[in-house]
Amino acid sequence: MQKALIVAGTRPEIIKIAPIVLMASTAFSERIRIHLCLTDQHREMAREALEMFNLESESALGIMVPNQSANYVSSAVLDRLPHVLDRMEPDVIVVQGDSTRRYLSRTSKQVCEAIIFLLRFRKN
Repeated sequence: MQKALIVAGTRPEIIKIAPIVLMASTAFSERIRIHLCLTDQHREMAREALEMFNLESESALGIMVPNQSANYVSSAVLDRLPHVLDRMEPDVIVVQGDSTRRYLSRTSKQVCEAIIFLLRFRKN
């Protein structure tokens, strides 16, 4: 069975990725195991978004701190995401998020051989 790690951190990211998670979990349940990892960048709002779609995360990086800066978020994701990658050994990583999270997830590829999909939703 293939393993897919989906990484998201904020409420809007979860809302965008939820249909993909739900569809993949149903349509490919016999071939792909979906593992949702939250960065916890916006912990409470992210959890509310998960509840809206009846989703649960299996991992959380727990990076939220008061008055967090972009530099802090970057260093915390870069420090903690490899531990999830080592534990899970995903075949595919799907990242929805800002350019920092996409860059950091792509950089984390150095510790695993997963294929990386970077999702970018555009406004029409």
